[in-house]
Amino acid sequence: MSFKEAYMEKNSALDLFLETGLRHLYNAERETHDNLKTLASQSSNQALKDAFSSHILETENQIRRLQQSFGMLNIDPTSSKIQGISNFADKGRELMKTLLDLNFTDRSKGMDGILNEGKELIRHFADTDSNDIALISAAHKVEHYEIACYNLICFLCEHYKQKEIVNLMKLSLEEEKRMGEKLLEIARRDIKLPAFPPG
Repeated sequence: MSFKEAYMEKNSALDLFLETGLRHLYNAERETHDNLKTLASQSSNQALKDAFSSHILETENQIRRLQQSFGMLNIDPTSSKIQGISNFADKGRELMKTLLDLNFTDRSKGMDGILNEGKELIRHFADTDSNDIALISAAHKVEHYEIACYNLICFLCEHYKQKEIVNLMKLSLEEEKRMGEKLLEIARRDIKLPAFPPG
């Protein structure tokens, strides 16, 4: 039995959780891709510009891997509805209640919050001597959110014995970890922070 067949047969909350997680990651990566272009253009540090620019290419690969994963599960990532959601009503009231309680959406409220906070931070510190550290802070928070999401997706796909998807997601996970480390390395090595005022 394929994952999709098992999914349609059971329609458990865990199935919903996996699809929701994949959709949230997919939309998060697409937004991150656009956001990285802005970060690269606003940085005054060449190493930071280069890091953002190279991560744009990695993010494009991550989006492709997520699209491949959706394909393996026969899920359309562009659909605004969870696949098979119309079947949930006759599968149990508890799952429908879960959907209502979660106020389900394809977008991650967590990522939306992190991106909005980052935009405010960048706007506030633009044209100051703390601009680059603000860019690093905003990007680093996004990386850690994505790391948490990829870890969870890997765990769930291991549970469902979806080895191909696990392998794809682990590639993306390692890229996110490396980017997070690279941002901190640039902050320590290249960013000139203003002197701490004497107390």
